[in-house]
Amino acid sequence: MANLLILGAIAVAAGKPFTYPLDDTYIQMAIARTWGDSGVWGIDRLDPAAASSSPLFVLVLAAIHLLWGARAGFELVPLAINAAAMIGCVLAWDAILDVASADDGTRSRPSPRLRSLMRVGMLMALSAATPLFVTAFIGMEHTPQVLAYSLLAYHGGRAVADREACPGRTIIHLAIAACAVAALRYEAVLIIGPLCLVAVINGRLRLAAAMALGAAVPMAAFGLAWVADGGWPVPNSILMKLMLHDQDGQHVIQFFPAAWTLFGVMTITAGLVALRAHGRWCDLGLGSLRHDWVLVLGGIALCCAAAQIVLGMAGWLYRYEAAAIALNMLAAFVILLQDHRLRVQALVLLALVAVAGYRTADAVTLATAAPHDRRWEHVEPAAFVARFYGTSPVIVNDIGVMAWLAPQARVLDLAGLANNDIARQRLSPSGLSWQAVDAWTRQTGAPLAVIQICWDPIAHVLPDGWRIVALWVGPQNVLFGDRVVGIFATSQAEAAPLVANLRRYETMGGRLVYFDDLPQPYHTAFMRKLRQTGCSAVKDLATAAQRWRAQAPGPGAP
Repeated sequence: MANLLILGAIAVAAGKPFTYPLDDTYIQMAIARTWGDSGVWGIDRLDPAAASSSPLFVLVLAAIHLLWGARAGFELVPLAINAAAMIGCVLAWDAILDVASADDGTRSRPSPRLRSLMRVGMLMALSAATPLFVTAFIGMEHTPQVLAYSLLAYHGGRAVADREACPGRTIIHLAIAACAVAALRYEAVLIIGPLCLVAVINGRLRLAAAMALGAAVPMAAFGLAWVADGGWPVPNSILMKLMLHDQDGQHVIQFFPAAWTLFGVMTITAGLVALRAHGRWCDLGLGSLRHDWVLVLGGIALCCAAAQIVLGMAGWLYRYEAAAIALNMLAAFVILLQDHRLRVQALVLLALVAVAGYRTADAVTLATAAPHDRRWEHVEPAAFVARFYGTSPVIVNDIGVMAWLAPQARVLDLAGLANNDIARQRLSPSGLSWQAVDAWTRQTGAPLAVIQICWDPIAHVLPDGWRIVALWVGPQNVLFGDRVVGIFATSQAEAAPLVANLRRYETMGGRLVYFDDLPQPYHTAFMRKLRQTGCSAVKDLATAAQRWRAQAPGPGAP
């Protein structure tokens, strides 16, 4: 109930109209709608592209969209799915901690009331550290991923560690679970792999083979289908996110405050696992370790966290590493309940809360503020395109909201997530060049581009032939820092109609700063400076425009 109340409070504080904090959520909704309406896996029916890393979540959305039809309110479906998964997480964690409490091996037995309070504290810490109410508000597959990881690691860990032969029904159930988890997020191999390894060590070869096959089936099936449709063995979103870097040279999936929190939680879990392993080794011998489901659970959690840290997979709004953090804290709490007295449990619980405290507070703050930014940065430009360029091609680099709110427009993705031509160029040895973008622009016939120009992988490939008509300036951008979106005419002939349409559009959260009156040499110089220095070119453009207007003011000056 507390999680639902916090989720509701975040949604209310985020303001109206309801908007998700990330553009990515709308990518999945757009793919689901397109696939359900036309059978094309992409954000529109003209450009097949695997722009989502979660095939299963998109399929679920597509099935619901088919049943939902054209009725309003579908945007709340991802939120409802996540709210249900959030409740499922708490119920699953409570059941697992209940089993751990029943197997309590400590000598002291505190009163039932104290034990219940400790369990409640652990559940609250798990919910807050993930944090469930933020991943649910994002509306993507990360809350179901937390639930799926927790259940598979627990039930799989018990099955591979059991000394008794694993029943055929259990093997089938775990194979199906591995299939579903892998289809939900490809990173599922981070827990399925260690499970299979322990199963092999313990002689559970049928179980290991079943789980490995279950995980391989959805990835292989999607890969074959996508290759047959002109793609690659893995979704575009995975390929592009592995190669694109932000303006500071960091990988797009790196966010070090999140990684440090994961490292701290992992360190505490590793210490508890080591203490339990040492005790059981001394009492029962080395061979007993591989048959201890608690150690197997802890080992899986640590492997998952280590892989996340090595790969740098910690993303905006703390979502990529959420499952790894939840799994490590769950393993730590199971060990605490089984091996340690109440005082130690309380101290470790406080330590984990301290480690994850900043993460929780920052995630809630960002999730509350980010929807305001998405409205001026994505919703308003998408509404403008839908109104004035409803059936035209439009070049963008953030595709979700644009594809969702302007469904008749052909959304062309300069990042490569939703356009295979650009993805192939980016993956080629020579990479994507501004000359290739210029040729692609003429080929597609797009009259305008709506671009986040402060992102270097995009700014570095913008062609000379584009004209910067206006900057869409917002009050803030808490997640990404940049406050400008470039509105470009892709040719000089398109500039005047674009300016006229912009002046007819009333902005709400942002404001438009026009540069259409500048002579062509100023536009060319700006595009070249933008490719060289990125977002700092905006200040140079504003200074040059001010000087030129002071010397020769024109009717286009603001």
